[in-house]
Amino acid sequence: MQAYVITLRGNEYSERVAARCIGSGCDSGIQVKYFNAVTADEAAKVMENRGLKWTWGEYTARGLKHHSYGGNDAARMGCAMSHYALWEKCAWSGEPLLILEHDAVFINPFVAFEFDSACMINDPAGATPRGDFWHEKMVKRGDGVWPKTRIFTSNRPDGLAGGSAYVLQPHTALYLMELTREIGVWPNDALLCRQLVDGLQEHYPFITEVQAEQSTI
Repeated sequence: MQAYVITLRGNEYSERVAARCIGSGCDSGIQVKYFNAVTADEAAKVMENRGLKWTWGEYTARGLKHHSYGGNDAARMGCAMSHYALWEKCAWSGEPLLILEHDAVFINPFVAFEFDSACMINDPAGATPRGDFWHEKMVKRGDGVWPKTRIFTSNRPDGLAGGSAYVLQPHTALYLMELTREIGVWPNDALLCRQLVDGLQEHYPFITEVQAEQSTI
């Protein structure tokens, strides 16, 4: 399986922690390659070139309620388009892909496993609101690939924990691209949610965890 870590080239922090991710992947039995992130300065042009528009916060789609992330919208657009570019790579290759954000660290060996759509491999603790609750639910269920834990019972998009580490099937990558064309560009962990994407799963034991020292968004 091909694996890529999204890296802000020229950003000392991003390059350093991405190198850490690659090193930990080597130790865990998988070769991870750098993937140049779409920067905040590039995001608008990259969206325009693909005929896409940032719509997060402008309107709701399919009854979902938008919420504030805080931070820099241009940087968040760049992050979303970095994931989108890797969805393209997955769809065009016809092969499953492992997508990592730069602050992901492997804590267990990566061994290929069966999954349906998109499957989170990271420990949600520290990666998302209610991550500790999510962590405990996964631990109690034990080893295996499980349906995504339901975290939000409201109409808030209930996505994978921070989108920091997940494996993706080509048919799901293609669907995510079509969905983005339909409803616009959203933060990747909002678009990749149980309300919009069928078959979301999560893997335990955790294969990665987030070790963030700072935010680049």
